[in-house]
Amino acid sequence: MFIWLIRNYEMMAVVPGYSSEGTDRHIVAMLGYIAANYSKVTLRELAEFFSYNESYISRMLKQHTGKNFNEIVSDLKVENARKMIETTDLSISRISQEVGCFDSSHLSKKFRKRYGLSPKEYREKINR
Repeated sequence: MFIWLIRNYEMMAVVPGYSSEGTDRHIVAMLGYIAANYSKVTLRELAEFFSYNESYISRMLKQHTGKNFNEIVSDLKVENARKMIETTDLSISRISQEVGCFDSSHLSKKFRKRYGLSPKEYREKINR
């Protein structure tokens, strides 16, 4: 019963950055689950939770979002790191841990690719 409630709640989830119009309700639920657990979720865990095959979920995500599982998770990590940089005084190292990156250099690489600045440079820029 509890699993049924969780699955149905996640079916109603609003997932930032993804339009649910015309999107399979299962995809919306999966994206909601990923968004809620982005710092530690694995494809295997997602597949087990929704009782699907990993490769099937990968294809569904790619088809509906244009991104693979790792890209979706990476985007969420970087976006949440950006929000934390803007709203907290936590160190970049601590933010890296909070969003589930291996270390601050790993986050820095992803962050620079997305925003063109390192997390430290971004923080300095917004604090001017």
